[in-house]
Amino acid sequence: MITYKSVKDKQNGRFSLVLLVCGFLLFLLSGYVEIAPFIMQLFGIALIVFAIQIMQRYVLSDFVYIIEDFDNGESVMNVISIQGQNKTTVCSISFAKCIYAGDTDKATVKTQNTYNYRQNVFTKDKFSVIYCESGENILIKLESDENFKSAIMARVNNI
Repeated sequence: MITYKSVKDKQNGRFSLVLLVCGFLLFLLSGYVEIAPFIMQLFGIALIVFAIQIMQRYVLSDFVYIIEDFDNGESVMNVISIQGQNKTTVCSISFAKCIYAGDTDKATVKTQNTYNYRQNVFTKDKFSVIYCESGENILIKLESDENFKSAIMARVNNI
């Protein structure tokens, strides 16, 4: 079993805080605008909601990637979401169904669905896996180091 947990970047919290402050400022300053203050209030509320979403998704949660090899030769990758004390398996894919692993920009396979399981908003360690389920190609966005990337690449036959 191979386990990887990415390191949280402090930029996630700063980005969320900046959005939250800007949203509150827009909402407060809307009282001093005479023409269409509701537009500033609307943008302020939208920024506050976006900041809360960023905080909940990227600051308060973690993702753990686990690769399991079974005796029958099958390999499975599980993505586990951790929020507080709650652990939920959000993704479980067999590498037998994977058709591509690597950089998302270099993929030539068209996908119908995308799931983002990256830990950070602004990450440099981007990695993606594309697998086929029920005739649909699904893109899984991950964040990993070189060791975990090579472990995935060893289990996937790239096209």
